[in-house]
Amino acid sequence: IRGKKIYPALKDMSINFAENHKINYYADLCGISLSDFQHSFTKITGISPQKYLISIRINYAKNLLYTPSISIKEVALAVGYEDSLYFSRIFKKSVGISPREYIMKYKAPSNKNET
Repeated sequence: IRGKKIYPALKDMSINFAENHKINYYADLCGISLSDFQHSFTKITGISPQKYLISIRINYAKNLLYTPSISIKEVALAVGYEDSLYFSRIFKKSVGISPREYIMKYKAPSNKNET
């Protein structure tokens, strides 16, 4: 199995994506050197471990942004970014629009006429 060597890292990243682990944590988790981990990870997934983790965080953030009662700062914290401005920059770089623009573009219309 191609990904067997990095499977522990993939699993941990998908479950604990909000944790701020350094990449060497994942290499240790897999029992391989940092350089071997980064090379294997990139070869198997097509992207670096850092970019993979960002993609998981951004995808989860997109789902949270559909929740009307949650702020962008709360979303940032939930996906592992203590600085909401940094989160907004990463989000915009990944998605092409800011979190606020994403909310405005994709939020469901409210039903103001319901009684």
